[in-house]
Amino acid sequence: MATTDRANDPIDHEISFGPFRLLPARRLLLERDEPVSLNNRALDLLIALVELPGEVVSKSELIAKVWPHTFVVEGNLKLHIAALRRALADGQAGNRYISTVSGRGYCFVAPVTRSVGSRSVTARHLATEPLGNLPVPLTRLIGRDEVISTISSQLTRHRLITLVGPGGIGKTSVAVATARRLIDSYVHGAWFIDLTAISDPRHLPTAVGSAIRLDISGEDPSAGLLPFLSDKRMLLVLDNCEHIIDAVATLAFRVLRAAPDVQILVTGREPLGVQGEYLHQLKSLEIPLASRGLTAAEALDFPAIQLFVDRAANGIGEFTLRDVDVPLVVDICRKLDGIPLAIEIAAAAIDAFGLQGVVSRLDRRLWLPATGCRTAAPRHQTLRASLDWSYSLLTGEEQRALRRLSVFAGSFTMDAASLVGCNN
Repeated sequence: MATTDRANDPIDHEISFGPFRLLPARRLLLERDEPVSLNNRALDLLIALVELPGEVVSKSELIAKVWPHTFVVEGNLKLHIAALRRALADGQAGNRYISTVSGRGYCFVAPVTRSVGSRSVTARHLATEPLGNLPVPLTRLIGRDEVISTISSQLTRHRLITLVGPGGIGKTSVAVATARRLIDSYVHGAWFIDLTAISDPRHLPTAVGSAIRLDISGEDPSAGLLPFLSDKRMLLVLDNCEHIIDAVATLAFRVLRAAPDVQILVTGREPLGVQGEYLHQLKSLEIPLASRGLTAAEALDFPAIQLFVDRAANGIGEFTLRDVDVPLVVDICRKLDGIPLAIEIAAAAIDAFGLQGVVSRLDRRLWLPATGCRTAAPRHQTLRASLDWSYSLLTGEEQRALRRLSVFAGSFTMDAASLVGCNN
């Protein structure tokens, strides 16, 4: 009689442990019905371990399963095990999932429950999908869980939140992730309105109406939009408002007055300046203060390093951070001020220049090549394009001040700035 290896069972089975549910056939890990972000290697390791709970799986077996027909050093395995442990919060609050068996391998030690023919992923996924048009993220958002939780909490107390920060800091990604987390809280949905394509401020109400699937006609589009919103409970995400900020401020104020259950999340380079507005300044990703003596595993605890390694791996297929490379990667992230867009562009460049080559080009960082992502917004494809977009938003007087301040290679005092600014 033929036997069936349960690890290769084609039936869609489900393995539960702690607050997690693993659906191997769907390559999906859920924590309390919310998807958990894991890279493919870490997910493969988890599947291999939970299929043999309580058994020691040797390092060579794991490498053979996860990297078939590929030579991989043991350090690569350790890095992905560390990433898996972070995703599971292994060792926190008394939770234990993966045990290291010295000299042998790893063992999945948590109790597991196995079911065949799994139930639906979540009731929400089988039910009617929530209303909205939120973009689906194509890459993993790194280092922003805390800020997403903070903004989600702030939206319970404030109807208008403006997420401010410099170009490339990740405002859009954070806003969309926050809206996706909260979408079930809004009976009438969460809606994303990209304002970058709007050059005429008069078209703003029409663009909002189009995004929320409202056909607006007439000379005053606001006259149709505001009554429609008046009895709705929804979230509007107004993204990239800096170039039509006056129009966005006016519309936001009118919506707040006309629609008491509508909330607005705005992203931009500066505040709207509207009564009732709550500001959230988005900060750069955290970077190690020093790199001397820092191991690769320790460096990967910092979001800026995680992002660089993740995007480098995406760009060249496989990238492992070695201890010897840590100072170079930390130097890259520090020189780029922990700004996600800049880090992603630098990570994409290592295929062409290598780590040392990228470091050498950072003194002329605007020379870094495009990300290679042709579908990205033009202003997000190079650092120069991002700077040009920001520069174009300044008034003539502000542009003159910036040109004068460009003589400073680093920080400067207010007295020095005043001196340069007054020098004709």
